[in-house]
Amino acid sequence: EYRRLSQKKDRLASDISNLKRYSKRADFQFSKLVDETFGDEAEAYIESYIKKAKELEEERNKYIKICNELSLLQNHHKVLKRTKNNVKKQQYNGVDRCPACTQVLTYSLEGLYSHYQKYNDTVELESHITEKLTDKKSKIHSSNKKITSISQQIYDDYGVLLEKNVEGITFQQWMTNKANLVLFKKMQADVELSENELKDVKMKLNSMVTEQKTKTARIKKEKVFKEIFLNYTRQLELKPLMDSRYLDVYKINSFPRQGVELHKTVMAYHFALNSAIAKSEQAHRLPFLLDAILKEDIDETNLKIILLFVGNNLPNDTQTFISMSEHVKEDLDVKDAKNIRAIERLKVKDVKEAYFPKGTKLIYIGGGRCERGFLSQSLERYNEIYKDTIDIAAN
Repeated sequence: EYRRLSQKKDRLASDISNLKRYSKRADFQFSKLVDETFGDEAEAYIESYIKKAKELEEERNKYIKICNELSLLQNHHKVLKRTKNNVKKQQYNGVDRCPACTQVLTYSLEGLYSHYQKYNDTVELESHITEKLTDKKSKIHSSNKKITSISQQIYDDYGVLLEKNVEGITFQQWMTNKANLVLFKKMQADVELSENELKDVKMKLNSMVTEQKTKTARIKKEKVFKEIFLNYTRQLELKPLMDSRYLDVYKINSFPRQGVELHKTVMAYHFALNSAIAKSEQAHRLPFLLDAILKEDIDETNLKIILLFVGNNLPNDTQTFISMSEHVKEDLDVKDAKNIRAIERLKVKDVKEAYFPKGTKLIYIGGGRCERGFLSQSLERYNEIYKDTIDIAAN
């Protein structure tokens, strides 16, 4: 967050500097001086122009509408002419034939009446459409003349203003300066906005520690951790680590050891980290959990060293959970007992009594005999706990 705010501060400062430098250009300063030279003339022109432009737009829309109506009437007129010709060519003297099958078509008196009625209607409708066509063409001509007149009037008025000169300044120059002035005012507003934002960013940065202060604070934490870690490695009878990448807590990601030595080194690391956290007044303390503190290939000497170390360095300010497996083989002959590994002779109950403080609770999972016993236990044995859990969840 500190780096992000620092970058933002630099960007805002650069933007403000560029805007201020650009706004000092001579054309912007000149624009401020001549802003009102054409004020009255420009205002009058703009009002007139808006009115004429609106009138022109309305007339153009009207022209388009009449053109569409004319096109529709012309199509209608074409259809009527074709209908008139078709009706006129039909014969009702008993010799008219079907164009498809050459059958002679017969007509009744009603058919003859209908035929001439259609013909008369078509002629009358054609005459009406012709009159409307003439009217539409006349309106289109008038509208077109009006559009030309308004356009010419706008051009003439604008041309006069363009040629006008007030105190040596033309309207075109005033327009350019007006645009510059708008840009100038926008830049001033951007400068003010950026300065307020920069002020806010600086306040946030001032409330934060600097990167160097953070590094200094880390060095102090690393020193505390290093002292505890080296002390714990000595208790575990390990050779001291000299390289900073294995001692500085913010750099550690692995250790250059294997087997039991690596196991003891990692154990020392976790105890030291937990102890360093305990010395911090701001950190919230969680229970300390170490799983599987013993390895099968640990010899009897290292076994005692590890158990003594764990028992002596348990944290006092929080709960601690230590897990270990029991591999005791019972009913062995004396001869066989000499060949079994140290961890196979180790009973957890004896470990608790010998190495851990009084009050330490011992919990056997699987009765100390069943592997993966925690997940394989019958629910019936803990039915009361199960019911309590269900009731709490339901409430």
